[in-house]
Amino acid sequence: ERGAAHDAARHDAAGDADGDGTLTLGDALAIMRTAIGVAPEFGDNIGDMNANGEINLDDAITLARICIGVY
Repeated sequence: ERGAAHDAARHDAAGDADGDGTLTLGDALAIMRTAIGVAPEFGDNIGDMNANGEINLDDAITLARICIGVY
């Protein structure tokens, strides 16, 4: 099932920036803010969607695509 909110367990909690157990566009926005340096980094690389060791705009875009069902 795809949509605005996803069960974070299906994605090993990667991307669940606010820790509420769902993946949302709000999480993608939080990752984007971190990537551009206007918000602090998350612990445990929670925003690192592609597991490359960095949090960047690619991670935010990946999560946004998952949330809207086009990934």
